[in-house]
Amino acid sequence: MLPAVVGGVFGLGLVACGFNVAVGGSTGGSFIRENHLKPIAIPAHACPYLDAVHVTSAAGQAFWDERDAFKNLGTPAADQRLDSVLAPFDFALRGTAPQVPARLRAELVAVAKQVEIGRALIAYRQAGSLAFFQSLTAGTMSLSHASDLVGHACGFPHAPDAWF
Repeated sequence: MLPAVVGGVFGLGLVACGFNVAVGGSTGGSFIRENHLKPIAIPAHACPYLDAVHVTSAAGQAFWDERDAFKNLGTPAADQRLDSVLAPFDFALRGTAPQVPARLRAELVAVAKQVEIGRALIAYRQAGSLAFFQSLTAGTMSLSHASDLVGHACGFPHAPDAWF
């Protein structure tokens, strides 16, 4: 779950990156939304794909939950590690989008776009930049919306301020 700083990061735009989707996190950021979206019908065949998003976003959240994750942004080791977390998340998002209803697809595509932006910023050694955090924030918000739309459909825990 990407925090808000964001959120972006993961919000970070999910770092444009995107991440498990939970709001807040031990990284010190607070990403609280008061208005949640109502869940929509999710076809059963989409659940394995959504599970991949869930698992890879959880890996992203684990990255952000590490001590000094934000402090180390911009160092080659941290940036490489973050990109290695974002790559499978990006893959999962893009593979899942065609399997879900249009409303959810739009949110997943929005997250994927922010992950793409974040990964490009990492490649250009701009992981600590304002653009990175704006992307993280935007991605986190879209991921939160996606989580709301999925609700309990695929058996993921769904809390008021958590992502799938």
